[in-house]
Amino acid sequence: EGINVVAKELKLPIKIFGNRPFLDTKARVEEVLSQTDAFATVDTISSIASTVKSASDRFGSSVTALDIEESPVDSPFAPRWCFGFNTEVQIINLSTDNQSLILFANAQYPVLYDFHENTMHFMQGHHNTVSFLARNLTGSLLVSADSGPDSRVIIWDSRPCVVAVLDSVHPSGTMFAGLSASGEYLVTVSAPPHPLVQLWDWRKDKQTAAANKCIIESFGEIVELVMNPNCEEEFVLTCQFGIFFFYFEKAKDSDKGTLLCDIPHQLSGRLGSFTDATFLSEQALTSTSKGYVIVWVEKDKLHHTKQQVKHVRLHSEEITHIEIVDGLVAIATKSGNIRIYDSDLKFLWATKEHLGILTTLSFNLSRVKENAHTTCGNRSHSNCAVVWRREVNQLMDATLQNKPLQVRQFLYSTKNGEVAYFNSTKEVPQPILYPSKANYTAIDVMPHSSYICAGTSQGQVILFDCYDCKVKVSKQLSIKDNVCQGVSFLRYSPSGLMLACAMYSGEIWLLDPLTLNPRPCMPLAHCVDCITHVIFSSHSDYLAVADTGMCVTVYLLRNPPELAGQYQAHSKVIADMMFVSSPDGLRLFTLGDRNLVEFEIDEREEDTSKSLKFVNVHRVEQTARPCCIVRYLPDLSYYLMVNSEMKFKLLEAEMLHCCKTIQAPNLGSPIKFLRCFTEHGQPYLLFGT
Repeated sequence: EGINVVAKELKLPIKIFGNRPFLDTKARVEEVLSQTDAFATVDTISSIASTVKSASDRFGSSVTALDIEESPVDSPFAPRWCFGFNTEVQIINLSTDNQSLILFANAQYPVLYDFHENTMHFMQGHHNTVSFLARNLTGSLLVSADSGPDSRVIIWDSRPCVVAVLDSVHPSGTMFAGLSASGEYLVTVSAPPHPLVQLWDWRKDKQTAAANKCIIESFGEIVELVMNPNCEEEFVLTCQFGIFFFYFEKAKDSDKGTLLCDIPHQLSGRLGSFTDATFLSEQALTSTSKGYVIVWVEKDKLHHTKQQVKHVRLHSEEITHIEIVDGLVAIATKSGNIRIYDSDLKFLWATKEHLGILTTLSFNLSRVKENAHTTCGNRSHSNCAVVWRREVNQLMDATLQNKPLQVRQFLYSTKNGEVAYFNSTKEVPQPILYPSKANYTAIDVMPHSSYICAGTSQGQVILFDCYDCKVKVSKQLSIKDNVCQGVSFLRYSPSGLMLACAMYSGEIWLLDPLTLNPRPCMPLAHCVDCITHVIFSSHSDYLAVADTGMCVTVYLLRNPPELAGQYQAHSKVIADMMFVSSPDGLRLFTLGDRNLVEFEIDEREEDTSKSLKFVNVHRVEQTARPCCIVRYLPDLSYYLMVNSEMKFKLLEAEMLHCCKTIQAPNLGSPIKFLRCFTEHGQPYLLFGT
């Protein structure tokens, strides 16, 4: 009945998805966005993926999980798609002529994304946020690491399946990890303040490292770990003010050995600090913050020591990345200019545009083939072979001879969260992931619809379609200078006709649910602290908000909205709140500091600003801290509350007496989110920590 009323008011058809009715809002959004005169301020974002196909078509399953007990509670949810990624972790390019594949980190998941087929595969196994991703030379083996309690290093093959799991490699977590060219050895580096370098012969021993070495802390922050593609046992660890060349010398009668480390090499002040390193045949190259590239050669083969032979200034800006591809030297500058040099560091080619501050520069696993061979399709010409030559724009180098230059296609990501695939022949970047310019700080689902709205720490509100995984609308709210601009809370009204957007600054914006345009007389500015909770009454005629200043503020949603009252009835931050309709009128409950505070809305009050009346304070906890409360759905004469001691309490609605206490699931942290709902006549309780 409710969805029929909303559909009639919005003039939207109803469609059935998974045996459930939803508003078909797609046509309405496209109609609204086409009205450029009326809604010229709405920024439309082109879709990242036209359709979402089943990940099983590409990978065999949408989720890869370790066969271990991850949680005492079985989760009915499986990740299907994600918007955004961890910009602190480099993206791994696994693309070849036959596949368009990248690996990125999202929370505790390494995610394989085929940007041609538009499929995502979530690799499950980490308890904490993924801190590093790497691959071997051919991309046949992948490694992911995390930092935190019960940290892990997991090695996967490219199908992907779990090959090996190393638990608690470093108690403080793994900061860097790398695989040798063939994948025989794994190198891990622990987090500061006492970095420990360990080399693992992981196929033979997953419990004990084959060798380890401590790093002196006086050389600054660790910047990069790079394996030598020409030597399984050699790698380089780059710090800000020192560079360490390591070599693993294996014992004759054991799988263990010793990590030989050259005396740390330091820079003079005029060269800047180290930023990256790579290996070129018999040489090693390091880049600096003042645009220099330093060349190192082997000094003593017996002791595997290096010496500096020359330094060349390639750019006036900081060189953030340096990499070897097909015998050529590729560098990226701070402004996002990518340049190619030959092995003698002579300039060959550069991108025309500055792409921004790069966090990832990763080339394809294979170069583009100039010729494609196939057989003739005519049966009468069964012995005929035809060679089709691809028509490509030939890239020419910058030498006087103007020779043809072949550069592999590459992937790059920027500090602003942009990810693009760069075709070096066309010199055109192709965006492949929605930009992660800011953290997502709030989210809500539009009732009777497939739309999800999210807010960011930079005051941006984004509307997603969760079924076809498209970004429909993006709106930047106008924020005053010197004001905290992040979105702290989002809430759709039960009717779905209004979206409340609360800010860290205390402002409240009422937005159109489809176009995200602000309603007139916005924002509402009666709160001065960060807003933590927003709720609507069941008929969407009242709006209540709670802030970190322990205040509760109620609005009557007329045109324009009017203040119905404001109270500070708690001594600590409000944990939860709810509206309750009763024969006596509308009541509001706020939960916090072991108390449940009761208010009533007096609709007969002539002065609207005095409609909110304080009624009573009910003590509901003694030693524990109440976390959240909802109406108990099977019987509306009860409330269900959960506390910090992980206990559920059933409260009688009239007198607010505790009728029953049961132990809640022990998930390591208190439950902060509760929802009661029914599906096919069966009641469900949704909770989260």
